Amino acid sequence: IMRSLGAKRMSLLLQHLSQDIEHLELTLVDADEPCDARILVGSSRVSDDQFVPIWEDTYQLALPHHWAESKKGSLDFEDLDGMPFIHREPCIALDSLKDSLLQRGIQFNARANIRTIDYAWPLVQAGVGAALLPNWAEITGSECIALRSIKGFDCSLSVGMAVNISQRSIPLMNQVIASCRR
Repeated sequence: IMRSLGAKRMSLLLQHLSQDIEHLELTLVDADEPCDARILVGSSRVSDDQFVPIWEDTYQLALPHHWAESKKGSLDFEDLDGMPFIHREPCIALDSLKDSLLQRGIQFNARANIRTIDYAWPLVQAGVGAALLPNWAEITGSECIALRSIKGFDCSLSVGMAVNISQRSIPLMNQVIASCRR
């Protein structure tokens, strides 16, 4: 399971798997350990994997409500110049934004460094900085932050299950894939 997946939706997926497949035993391992399937961003899969999309994450900039930029409907890249950011590593979406900023000569100003999304929006709420975050229900439902698009920057990532082709002949794996598709 990738690090920044979201505990709430991962719990929901595991609940569905447990309901759909009787006596399913799961062992969650670190990303670098051997396993039968991985939950990850589609672009991270290897060529021997079949990818089953589960979620499509659209990223927007999360801002504290008291910041002037949060009052705008959408932001220009110039609005981000000098803005303090919550830097999350690894994050494909944030890497893409940083590349876009660099191309425009805009300096990325990291104010805090973290590893998971689960810490990002509480730091935004506290006014530490802005963060590029996905459209998860727990984030979009937060009343303490404002989510804004950035003009000229569209980032969506497909998150799903990658199954090695050799595992496809196992009936249980086909049940897991069918459950994820639902």
